[in-house]
Amino acid sequence: ALGDQSAARKAGRRLAEALVAQEMYEDALPLYERLLEASDGNVALREALVRCLAAMEENDRAVEHLLLLAARAFEAAEFERAREYYASALGIDEACEEAAKRLAEIESGRAAARRRRRRRLLVWGAVALVAGLAIWQLLRESAALSALHAAGHVSARELGRRNDDRDRVAAMRRYAEVGRDFALTRGGALARETLAAMLSSEVAAIGSALEAAASARTTADVEYTLGRARKLLRLIESLPLPPDLYEAWAADRDRLSARVAQLLSN
Repeated sequence: ALGDQSAARKAGRRLAEALVAQEMYEDALPLYERLLEASDGNVALREALVRCLAAMEENDRAVEHLLLLAARAFEAAEFERAREYYASALGIDEACEEAAKRLAEIESGRAAARRRRRRRLLVWGAVALVAGLAIWQLLRESAALSALHAAGHVSARELGRRNDDRDRVAAMRRYAEVGRDFALTRGGALARETLAAMLSSEVAAIGSALEAAASARTTADVEYTLGRARKLLRLIESLPLPPDLYEAWAADRDRLSARVAQLLSN
C-alpha cells in the first residue's frame, strides 16, 4: 500500500509539472495542494506551488507559502535560504512587512557575524604575528650567539698567533659587525660589550705608549711610537662602531691625536 501511495505521488507530481510546462496552472494547482497535504515538509513541492501561484498572480497565497518556507529555514538555521525566501516574498509584494522585517534582521545578523569574523581574524592575525616575531627573535638570538662564538674563536686563534695591531683591530671589527647585524639580540649586546672593552684597552695602550714616547731617549723611538699610534688610530677609525661607542671613541681619538701632534712639534 505504501508503495502504491509513493508511486501515486510521483505520478501526480509528474502530471503537475507537465501541466505547468503547458502553462495550465489552474489544473496543476490542486494537484500540488493535494501532494502537499500528504507531504507538508517537502520543500521542493512547496517551491513548485509558489511558482505556480505566482504565475497565476495569486500573490497573497504565494507570499504566504514563501513566508512559511522562510520561517522553517530560519528555524533550521539555514539563514541564507531564509534570506532568499524573504527576498522573493518582497519581490512579489514590496509591502510585505513580515518579509521586510525578517530580512532586515537576517542582514543585521549577517553583518554582525562578519564583524565577529573580522575580529577573530584580527585576533588570530595578531597572535600569529607575535608568535612569528618570537620565533624570529629566537632564530636571531641563535644566529647572533653563533656569530659571536665564531668571532671569538677566530680572534683568539689569530691573537694567540701574532697579536699585532692589525689582528686586534680585525678582532674588534668582527665584534662590531656582530653587534651591528644582531643589534636587538643578547648576542649582539655581548658583542658590543666585548668591543667596548677592547676599544677601551686600545685607547689606554695608545695613551701609555705616547707618554712613554715623551721620555724616549732617541728620535727614532719617538717617531716609531708616534707612527704606530697614528696608524692604529686610523685603523680603529675605520671600524663600524655603533653610535654610542663612536661618540666615546671620537673624544678619545681627538685627545690622542692632539697628544701626537704635540709630541711631533717638540
